[in-house]
Amino acid sequence: LIPARLTGENGALHATLDLADGNQIDLKIPDQSGELSAQHSDEITLGLRPEAFGSGKVSHAQNPDAARFICHVDVTEPTGPDLLAMLTLSGTEVTTRLPAGADIQAGQQGDFSVDMSKAIFFDAGSGNRI
Repeated sequence: LIPARLTGENGALHATLDLADGNQIDLKIPDQSGELSAQHSDEITLGLRPEAFGSGKVSHAQNPDAARFICHVDVTEPTGPDLLAMLTLSGTEVTTRLPAGADIQAGQQGDFSVDMSKAIFFDAGSGNRI
């Protein structure tokens, strides 16, 4: 679970996350339900499973709900069929599960995508699902 801010830009909602280097990433939320749009607080918690992440080489045509971002990779762990990459998003350690051949190195910047159609949103104050 990742702390995030709900932001709007050009009529679209985004989940904004802070990176350890002071930069931010804006992940476009594809399906904007009325409940999410009506959220009274901009502080949310974003739920993403490791398999929702992928290589940043995913094109919009391959997955229109994929948001791309570049982030420092803290740790990688090859597991055979997968490569686990640990990132820090909004001060929270996040595990991503990538294909074994992903070009991701610990200690370097990595190019990632996340399927935002798989995201679950929670109110940060109450913990209730939005």
